[in-house]
Amino acid sequence: MGQGYIIDTNILIYALEGLFINNKNMTNIFNESFNISVISEIEFLGWKGFSEKSKKDAKDF
Repeated sequence: MGQGYIIDTNILIYALEGLFINNKNMTNIFNESFNISVISEIEFLGWKGFSEKSKKDAKDF
C-alpha cells in the first residue's frame, strides 16, 4: 500500500493560487495521491475568496 496524504483546506487554497508551483514535494503529492475530508471539501468550495473562474477551477480540481 502506497503512502497517501490528507490535505487541509488551506493547502488546497494555496495550491489553487499557485503558491506551490516551485515546490517539488507538494507538486509530487498533488500529482500522485492525496485525499481531502468532506469537511475540507465543504470549506474549500464555500471559500468566499473565489472569482468565478477560480471557483470553476476549484470544482474541477
